[in-house]
Amino acid sequence: MTRPDEGSRHGLRVQTVLHGTDAATFGRFVQGMSAACALAKDAGRIATATLAVADLSRAPWASAPSVDELADELFDETAYVRVEEDVGPAGAHNRLFEQAGPGGGTSPDVAIVAVPHAYAGPRLVGELMTPLADPKVGIVEARQLPLELSKSYDPDTGDTSWASATCFLVRTDVIEQTGGFDTTDLAWSGYDVDLSWRARQRGWRVVHRPGARVFVDDRLEPSGVPLRRDEQEPEARRHRARARVLLPWRYNRPDVAVERLASLTASSDAVERAVAEELRARIDGDAMPEPVDPEHAVGQFVAGGHAVERFSYQTP
Repeated sequence: MTRPDEGSRHGLRVQTVLHGTDAATFGRFVQGMSAACALAKDAGRIATATLAVADLSRAPWASAPSVDELADELFDETAYVRVEEDVGPAGAHNRLFEQAGPGGGTSPDVAIVAVPHAYAGPRLVGELMTPLADPKVGIVEARQLPLELSKSYDPDTGDTSWASATCFLVRTDVIEQTGGFDTTDLAWSGYDVDLSWRARQRGWRVVHRPGARVFVDDRLEPSGVPLRRDEQEPEARRHRARARVLLPWRYNRPDVAVERLASLTASSDAVERAVAEELRARIDGDAMPEPVDPEHAVGQFVAGGHAVERFSYQTP
């Protein structure tokens, strides 16, 4: 196994965004992440660990004192910010990136972005750090359990199309070069795909690390399809539908965007039909995102997804 030099210890910042999250869920998140950070410290993989929390909740229970009380003895530093603007998780994470500063005398040069209902495996942090031995690796994605993502990754190198913001590690250099998450069109959905592709456009590798495990507390519908938290709310459906069209448009695949727009127009869901009407008005008004990726070097649009599936014969 390739390991970074013992002298190249990193300052780590663990970031999460609360959005209707209850105290028990957040408490488990803090305990799991702090334990994984402690093991990584003992192994010489990180020097410091900071916990940074942004709160988008309409009726927040958390505050700077409550976060400090829960996590102050578990992390070198804690930070809390209340975000009242409608900037989504993407904007909330960007706010935390902007506020990042020295942590225990070591500037955090890597950050873990994770949802608060992702519970860290003991070796999560150390496993996420390992691929950084290659200076070209910019983002490292964790393996989600018990329901893994079906998108493919190279079994030898770990290279993958994009990394899920359910839990990934990112170099702060990547955030500085890309400007962070998009908050204009993808603030609530698709922002992790977009950041991954913009990082790859700048020469960074995005890799999946199977040994970095997080348990994601989601549920299944009777059909077996994952029922993600809040995904059935009208606003969540609206954001998801919008991103499905805006991503291919931005990454120079208007054919895919138009096909998906037609599907929304014909949908039985009134929310999706409303999104289709909104987007058609934006197309008519020349108000869609400026296309990038002219060579189709990073964007993948396969069978409705944004990566080749692991167990299929698809091609991007």
